[in-house]
Amino acid sequence: MRNLYDIPIEIECEIWDKSPKRTNHVQMVFLRKTQEKNNWEAIDIDEKTAIGIESGKTKLFPINWKYLVRLPSGGIVELATRDRNTIFYMSQLIFPDRDSKIDVREAEKFINLLLEEANRQKKQLFNPTKDFERQKGIRLYLLFNVYISNYLSAKTMLGEAEALETELRQEFLRYDARTSDLYDEEKRKHIDQHMLTCGMYYCSAISYFFMALEGFINLVFHAFLKKRFREKEFRADQRFDLEQKLRLMPFLCEGFNEDIELPTSVLSGFKKLKDYRNSLFHSKVEDALKSLCFVEGGFFYNFDMD
Repeated sequence: MRNLYDIPIEIECEIWDKSPKRTNHVQMVFLRKTQEKNNWEAIDIDEKTAIGIESGKTKLFPINWKYLVRLPSGGIVELATRDRNTIFYMSQLIFPDRDSKIDVREAEKFINLLLEEANRQKKQLFNPTKDFERQKGIRLYLLFNVYISNYLSAKTMLGEAEALETELRQEFLRYDARTSDLYDEEKRKHIDQHMLTCGMYYCSAISYFFMALEGFINLVFHAFLKKRFREKEFRADQRFDLEQKLRLMPFLCEGFNEDIELPTSVLSGFKKLKDYRNSLFHSKVEDALKSLCFVEGGFFYNFDMD
């Protein structure tokens, strides 16, 4: 929009009061561009607020912008944002004394042409990664905290697991495979289904805990990896597996005491968690071995591996 029409004709701003007595009520002000270069006029602003802005005690924070484009017929199309600059919209201004049919036709034609051109140039107009790197001054990037998301999910799942697993076990035991229920096809299906789903909430909790740990370690490496290990050729984030990262973290990352070794209990707990996680995700046949079966004197016996 700036490439086509220069700066917006109107900007909606929040008024931020820097005084210690400020209230939670947020005031709004509209700045409208005048004919003079780099000059704006404030709409519906009281004298006290104007004085505060001039003195620097009050700051304006822009949240929405607006362009007004005049069509060949004289109609006007509004191109603007709302909801704190998160939604872009295009609309036609309606004037009672004008022929709305002509204005509507021209507005639709203009909007279609604008969208067609935007779609044609979308890969050329904006390259977010390169533009971010070239940006001067303060640069901000936001990371989704995978660690805390997975950790909270794990704790929630673990807190609910006991009650939910009890329900699964009750369903599993609804019919008795030692009786004639075993020969009822529907009952046998019910037994098999719930036998295979028992434990799934604990499995989910363990999986989330493992993902939380992995996310936390990767976050530490992202933030604190020493400069000499940040070279692309070194590839610390790809070269080492999770256990190696855990062991080498004090030497590769800033802020650790290199003289303190990883406690044995921590490493043992990690290995146990890793082994269980691997048995879930890689699903090797030997990991799925539940019981050994024997026939002795014509009788059938199970030996539970657990």
